[in-house]
Amino acid sequence: PRIEEQAAQTHQAGKLFSYLLPEGHGAYADILRETEIDVFQGIDPRMLNGGDLHTLFAKLGDKKVFWGGVNAEGTLTLDSGNYDKIEKEVSEAVEALSPGNGLILSAFLFEEVPLQGILNMIKAWKKVCNVP
Repeated sequence: PRIEEQAAQTHQAGKLFSYLLPEGHGAYADILRETEIDVFQGIDPRMLNGGDLHTLFAKLGDKKVFWGGVNAEGTLTLDSGNYDKIEKEVSEAVEALSPGNGLILSAFLFEEVPLQGILNMIKAWKKVCNVP
C-alpha cells in the first residue's frame, strides 16, 4: 500500500514513479506487476536470485520500463573491460527487456569500474541498437 501511495503522489505531480529492484522480483512478482510503478530501476542480471532477464520481463514486463541490465561489479562484466563479454550482456539486456515500454540501459557505476568497460558498454549499445 505504501508503494501505491508514493506512486499516486508522483503521478499527481505529473511524473513517473521509479522503484529500486536490484535483487529481482522473487515472491513479489504478481504484486509488483499490478502496482502503479512505472520504472523498475537497478536491474543487474547477476543479482536476480537465480532468475534471468527474460523471466523478469515475463513476470513484470510489458507495461513497465526497466532501468539497468548490465553488471558492473567485481571481475564480471564492465569491470572486466572484455568487449565480447560486455557486448553479449548488452545484447541480452536489449533483447530481454526492451520489447515493452522500454529499457534505460545502464549499470551501477562505481569508482573502481574502469573507463574502458564503460566505453565498451557504449560501443556495444551502439552496435546492438544500430546507433551511428
